[in-house]
Amino acid sequence: MKSTFRLAFLAIATALASCGDSNTTTSTSTTDSNVDTRPVMAPAPSTDSGVNTGAATGATTATGNSMTDQDFVTRASSMNVAEISAHKSAATHAMSADVKMHAKHMLADHQKMGDEMKALASKKNMTISNDPPADKKQMIDDMNANKKGKDWDMAYLNAQVNDHQEAISLFESASSSVKDPDLKAMIDKTLPTLRSHLQMVQDAQSKMK
Repeated sequence: MKSTFRLAFLAIATALASCGDSNTTTSTSTTDSNVDTRPVMAPAPSTDSGVNTGAATGATTATGNSMTDQDFVTRASSMNVAEISAHKSAATHAMSADVKMHAKHMLADHQKMGDEMKALASKKNMTISNDPPADKKQMIDDMNANKKGKDWDMAYLNAQVNDHQEAISLFESASSSVKDPDLKAMIDKTLPTLRSHLQMVQDAQSKMK
């Protein structure tokens, strides 16, 4: 009886051990089948020429210092409008006869410059500005509202020195940047007049001190 029981126990133990080995093998096999055994490849370097070209183009644009023809015409015409406005104000606000005469001469020259630029811009399908720069308009308005007599004359002459130095710098820069030959010819023709104006203003300024 004891022998029979022992044999039955051994049979059950053997069966359980066999079943456990089967499960272990199956589980290991299943796990191994899910593992990607292919070698890992490094990503290929990007050959997107569009991206590289775009970056290069953007850098060129960001660092480019060239002034376009339209840029110059817009800035120069706007500054000329401010000049004309200041010279017209001198007719009623200036105290010195010399300053009034100076302003009258300047007004005639700048009106002529404005007409020439307008005609050339129309011929070249470019747009001029009919408004002065905001900061220059504010300066003229402040002079007219807050200064009188000699104080106005000195403020006008001081502004004229700064404005003509700025204009000369703009025209000199544009002379080597603009593409249109007719526009460049006008710039080169105007530069001596602007330099002459600056000298005239500085002389008038010296006499007032």
